[in-house]
Amino acid sequence: MIRFIEEITDANTAFGKMLREEAAIVGKSPDYYLFHEHLEAHNRPCYFLEVIARAQAFQLGYLGESSMAPQRFGEKVFGVLQKVSGGNILATEQYMDFFRNRSFRQTLLVHAESMRQIKRSISPETLRTFQFTSAFAPSQPIRPEAVEEVEFRDLAGRSAKVATPLVKSLLLNFSEVFPGSLIYEEMMAGARVKLQGKVTLGEQDFRILEDTLMRFVLDGVVRLHIEPIPTTARMRREPKAFAPARYAISGGATTVTNVRHENVALNQMDARTFVLLDGQTNREKLASLLVERTVQKEFTLMRDNVQLTQPEEIRPIIDKLLTESLEKFDRWALLVP
Repeated sequence: MIRFIEEITDANTAFGKMLREEAAIVGKSPDYYLFHEHLEAHNRPCYFLEVIARAQAFQLGYLGESSMAPQRFGEKVFGVLQKVSGGNILATEQYMDFFRNRSFRQTLLVHAESMRQIKRSISPETLRTFQFTSAFAPSQPIRPEAVEEVEFRDLAGRSAKVATPLVKSLLLNFSEVFPGSLIYEEMMAGARVKLQGKVTLGEQDFRILEDTLMRFVLDGVVRLHIEPIPTTARMRREPKAFAPARYAISGGATTVTNVRHENVALNQMDARTFVLLDGQTNREKLASLLVERTVQKEFTLMRDNVQLTQPEEIRPIIDKLLTESLEKFDRWALLVP
């Protein structure tokens, strides 16, 4: 029906554009999503302020969203939001929905008695108590001291272009320990060390870096954590998979959630490898198991359009693929200590 209405509707009208955008989303969605998101018997849209009023009736208060802080839209938009809302956070959030046409929220609520403990102001000082991570890594080898713009990309394909040496050094430092976290002092010291003897740095440079860090946090380039995330997973002799993700793959899933609560898609080889990572099997044994399963034709390896069946032909390829898969799992935050 949606497709038919799309065909007979003028694509240049506001309704036609909206319908085509919605049809594109619906067309890619699985049945369970369509049923629960669009076909539920009880599905009444409501304004943000209506939701909060209901929450307050149960002694709950508004903490914030899991993303989309008002400051991330820049000083101009934030200033207008503050003006029209009178500084009221609830009114600010409602206006943000109007400004951005937001129809889906990820709202966090707390018990009403905890509301007086909430500090909503964001400053470099408030950030210093957190752990920091960033999945952004340079698209190619770089020299952070060079005054040239380079691109950093994350696992989802988002990109950030950076020219300032100190900021490049900061992101490069993150990429080297990812998925592990850094405390504020480690982060700043690491950024400084990479430029030592190459670039003269002053206090103004670090003030600019702190401002950039705040912008990165608001934009999701850098993430905050209360507890440290270890970097020891890659050193294990017996790689261990993140248990919920391993369970999902064992059940036939092809997309799993990593320790950073991000979705990661695995191909067939990655999935076959991942379910074997029980934390008790070393790489030599993992390779042997994969060779055995390839010989048994549980999955196929080809060379020049010919299927490989002999262990001596399969082993070198498996060794290479296993190394690549483990490196990806580490990068995708799918391994645990």
